[in-house]
Amino acid sequence: MKQLTQEIFNGMPKWVKSARIDKKGKLVVYSLEKSLVTRILNNEILLPWNCGIWDSGYDTTDWQNSAIDREAV
Repeated sequence: MKQLTQEIFNGMPKWVKSARIDKKGKLVVYSLEKSLVTRILNNEILLPWNCGIWDSGYDTTDWQNSAIDREAV
């Protein structure tokens, strides 16, 4: 199984600011920082945002807490 690391951001569009794994092992990328993505997914806030499913086959262990921010280069 693949692991979610900073390497997934290599070659990603500049709008991608964070990523997480969903319960099916799919890589989902977001135009918002991790903290906002978590709040949105918990239905605490609603904002216009971009996301997309990018890849699959990732480890689903602790998928609920898998979100990471893209580190500045």
